Amino acid sequence: MDTRVKTSRLNACLAAAVATVMAGTVQAQEVASIDEAPNLKASAGSAGDAGQCFARVNVPAVYRTESVKTEIRPKMARFKITPPAFKDASETVTVSPAMMKIKAVQPELVEKTEKLEVMASTKLWVRDSLKGTQPLTQGEIADIKGSGVDMAKVSAGSCLYEHFAPATIEDLPTKVLVSEATEKLSVIDAVLKDGVATVTTSPAHTRMIEVPPSFKKGEEKVMVTPATKKWQTECGAVQQVDHMTGETLCLVDVSAKYETVPTDMVDVPALITNVDEKAATKTIKIKTLVSDAKENRVAVPAKFDFIDRQRVSKPASYSWIAKNAKPAYGSEPTGRSACLVETPAKMAEYKRQVVKTAGRFDVEKIPAETTTVQTKQLVSKAISKQYMQQPEFKTVKRQIMVSDAKIEWKPVLCQVNFSEDIIVQLQKALTKRGYEPGPIDGIMGRGTTNAIRAYQKANKMADGGLTIETLDKLGIKM
Repeated sequence: MDTRVKTSRLNACLAAAVATVMAGTVQAQEVASIDEAPNLKASAGSAGDAGQCFARVNVPAVYRTESVKTEIRPKMARFKITPPAFKDASETVTVSPAMMKIKAVQPELVEKTEKLEVMASTKLWVRDSLKGTQPLTQGEIADIKGSGVDMAKVSAGSCLYEHFAPATIEDLPTKVLVSEATEKLSVIDAVLKDGVATVTTSPAHTRMIEVPPSFKKGEEKVMVTPATKKWQTECGAVQQVDHMTGETLCLVDVSAKYETVPTDMVDVPALITNVDEKAATKTIKIKTLVSDAKENRVAVPAKFDFIDRQRVSKPASYSWIAKNAKPAYGSEPTGRSACLVETPAKMAEYKRQVVKTAGRFDVEKIPAETTTVQTKQLVSKAISKQYMQQPEFKTVKRQIMVSDAKIEWKPVLCQVNFSEDIIVQLQKALTKRGYEPGPIDGIMGRGTTNAIRAYQKANKMADGGLTIETLDKLGIKM
């Protein structure tokens, strides 16, 4: 069937319906009578104008939006932990003990030349001449004296005649000191032993740890749109005729809409667990004193030498007679004269070492060596304090119905005003707002009526007819 024919029939039906309404009659198939439309009765009885058309339309429900506060995590106990407190400290460790350091200073010796009289100076009566070396014996001197010679008055260098029997001379070893007794000094060093010392750098303590609560997942349903009723193009128990399309509208129940909000439920509450921390130590190498340094003295005895000294073991046998006297019997003249010779003392030189400076020990006190180790001391133990953690909420937007959907009489465009120009304006206005009416052809087809209904529902306007409100909203000029 041609579209223009369908549109003409639709417009004719609409005009017939409006005419019937204006005449005060209602067809038997309609759901409500004119008495059930007080707005129309008021309009028709008092303010209605001739040529004004009305239609029963579906007025959507009116909602307002409100915020719903939903608990998603309950109030629960938590713990605030104050960790253990430490303060910096230090410990002094002896790594080498105090001890004595001894240095041996040996005695200082000097060499000294000494003289020893090995033969005293004498006046000897010697034979032959003043250069003679054969001394006279005491007997010979006595003999000389006995011969009447006063030898005390004989001056040195005087000579007499003699008879001589030589004396026996022997060497007598004499012990002499060549080096005095002294000491040899030495040092026995201190004996140290390697060892280790353990220093506590951090004491043992207890640390507290909060084991946080564990949760199990839950959910809560929140109604965001309440249950309502709406008219739809399906057959229902209560229905009305759509005067724009000729379709049947059914009043159906629309279920409430819910939003599922995930929630946390405490499964295991928070608790405190204690962790024992072991003490921290540090090992340091040290030395300990086994024995201190000692002095050692070794006696060095004196040194002696022997020098031969001469002595007369048997005097010479002389028989002296005066110069002109007769010699003693048995004596043999020497043929020499006896002279009194003065012989100086004989001296022997030797060297010996003399202690100039005595040996000694120089003692130095070596202080102990220490090192400082940085440590920590426990000032206060870890503590825990329980507190209540406030619940957590989530705000959900939901709609509250202010008025239910309903069927009302609204002013509509009369059939006589359905010109092609009006329909073209309507199609262009719908297209401009994103509602596709189909071709812009000035024909009120199904595409145009569907676009009108979509526009009315999107803007929460009464739908089911081309109301004057819709035309005004779209800016259609009649």
